[in-house]
Amino acid sequence: MSVLVVFVALWPVGLGRDYFNHLPRTYILGFLDREPELQAFYAVSFDFIPDLTMDLIVPWLSQIIGIYPAGAVTVWLGFVLLPLAGLALAKTLHGHVTWLSLLGFLTVFNSCMHWGFVNYAASSGLALFAFVAWIRMAPGPRRSVVFAALSLFLVANHALAFLLFGFLALAWELVNFAQGARGGLRRFAHQAVLLDFPAMLPGLLYLAAAFVGAEDIPNPASQPYVPILKIAAFFSGALFGNGLLAFIITMSFAGFFWIALREKGLIFAPKMGWVFTAFLALFVIMPISIFNIWGLHFRYSAPLLVVLSASVAPTQRMPSNFARSFGIGFVLLGLMAFINGGEKLAAVDRQADSF
Repeated sequence: MSVLVVFVALWPVGLGRDYFNHLPRTYILGFLDREPELQAFYAVSFDFIPDLTMDLIVPWLSQIIGIYPAGAVTVWLGFVLLPLAGLALAKTLHGHVTWLSLLGFLTVFNSCMHWGFVNYAASSGLALFAFVAWIRMAPGPRRSVVFAALSLFLVANHALAFLLFGFLALAWELVNFAQGARGGLRRFAHQAVLLDFPAMLPGLLYLAAAFVGAEDIPNPASQPYVPILKIAAFFSGALFGNGLLAFIITMSFAGFFWIALREKGLIFAPKMGWVFTAFLALFVIMPISIFNIWGLHFRYSAPLLVVLSASVAPTQRMPSNFARSFGIGFVLLGLMAFINGGEKLAAVDRQADSF
């Protein structure tokens, strides 16, 4: 993580793309009241915007450390929150951080960050942390009150992060019910209606208000499902401007888990095998765009890999030489991913300096 601190400090505008839109907007929000030149063209108006991670951090933080360092803080959060949440999930499921959960850091440089989707990347980490908190708390009024506030916070950061958390929480509860941990159907329905739904209601209301305000946003002209793009989306969890490296990382990841699970060298934590299967199914059927939001087909690929790496633990049937060989291989792939990431950040930052 300290390497990423150095990266974002050296190349604070190395993402480009959507980040080039977010950073100027947050600068305007932070300095509008003191710069008459901005006041001549811009004004702040209130609306229910479900995409505000940088807006919640950069305007006030830039007053202290400047706009580029403040933006770099959010970029760093976009890089690290998701794999860190994977470590928290592993500790919750297994009682300790497993070496397998560290594989989540192979997704640090992914397509969402390459596109500059910093708000979503950071928020997806928050969503996974929220899921960790959800499974740590027993159903009851206390969990409902806590998550009523958290759901509102999540959807304000990013709508898709709220939906990611909601899907994982729903899958967790359904699996618990199917395995008899939530009592009979009547008791489970009581929990769902009187406890779980109120926990999500503030976030759902915020989301509904945001859709009302987004009626004038044009819908991207793209087909909802293109097979070749869906196949490519499987590699987007490690794609950062280098398709070959993303292919190698993803196939190594998939190959290792496929072989190890088939040979019973790995085992899912209780309930998480079904939760992961549901998450994988969601990713497979996810369209390219819907409700004016583009890029749905790849946004969940990195969280999917992080959840997988956190949900399994090695068994005594895993040969030590097998684990050692793949461990060394993953370390080398991680070094390659970070070198590639640093090169791409530096290149975009140099290009920005030339403007």
